[in-house]
Amino acid sequence: MPLFDSDAAQLIVRTSQAVRLLGAQLLLVGLSPGVARTIVDLGVDLASLKTLSSLQDGLAHALALRKLRIAPAGR
Repeated sequence: MPLFDSDAAQLIVRTSQAVRLLGAQLLLVGLSPGVARTIVDLGVDLASLKTLSSLQDGLAHALALRKLRIAPAGR
């Protein structure tokens, strides 16, 4: 069974469209090389999605969009 198939890809695309209608942006993070290859092999166009390599990068991006950052707690 594939890790990622065309049904999963279409679900992500439709979810992204719904999220955009709500005024937000879907971030796709942490794709393994195998899943990325499957997406390419399926010919799925995810160009409208922001993709980031890790959850940490995704959180940093989301915080930057809101002009926020994680800082140590004050003493």
